[in-house]
Amino acid sequence: VMAIIHNFRPGGPALEERRAEEREYLRERVALLADSAEESRWNDITRLVARLRGFEADPDWMLQRLLDSSAHGGETAYGTTWLEGWVSLTRGAGLSAADTGRASMAVFGSSLGWQCFLGHMDLGYSACVGYELLASQVSASEAVAREFGLDALEFRCQDALEADIGDLGLLWLNTYAWPSDVKEKLCSKILSEAPMGAMIVSYQPLPLLELDRFQQVLELQATSQLETSWDPELEGHIYKVAKR
Repeated sequence: VMAIIHNFRPGGPALEERRAEEREYLRERVALLADSAEESRWNDITRLVARLRGFEADPDWMLQRLLDSSAHGGETAYGTTWLEGWVSLTRGAGLSAADTGRASMAVFGSSLGWQCFLGHMDLGYSACVGYELLASQVSASEAVAREFGLDALEFRCQDALEADIGDLGLLWLNTYAWPSDVKEKLCSKILSEAPMGAMIVSYQPLPLLELDRFQQVLELQATSQLETSWDPELEGHIYKVAKR
């Protein structure tokens, strides 16, 4: 239980109350899209959100996550982004597959697979690989992918620093709780391996390093306020890999 609770900011709405608000947001969005080409897709997203939110209320999932987390530190803390925040961050930000011109994306710290699923269903990426340290989360993500027939999505219980990022259009970083030295290694990896033009999303500013040895830089494109479970006014950062 602590694996969930300690990363939800106190003083905000109760979790079930906030989930109800999210459900209402989805209901209204689907109603606005009635009889349009988008209605079916958002019906699927609504079912996906309900399925993933169900894990957060499942004592068996909580226990397994807690047992998995005991082998790691705070870097495996659980938090979530409410769907309204996802929409506000991604709209008009150049993050879709059509915008980047690439078919694949990856998520570091994929947990239950939220951004992989939404990257495929909402942003149009045909393939996504999620990297996660906790085997229980990978198993849960794989089960949901099978339920929804999303065979092109892959989830690996693997160190994200070993990931192949050479052909990505989008890299989503759930690295908020990762140690500072690991974040620095991550930035070095992005600058040395990510393709030119790739988009990077981070829930905090990426470390500014003395990286003159690299021919690429991370250019900040935009920031966007979004609501997460641990901070209702968190500022998301969108970067682009560019030539120095």
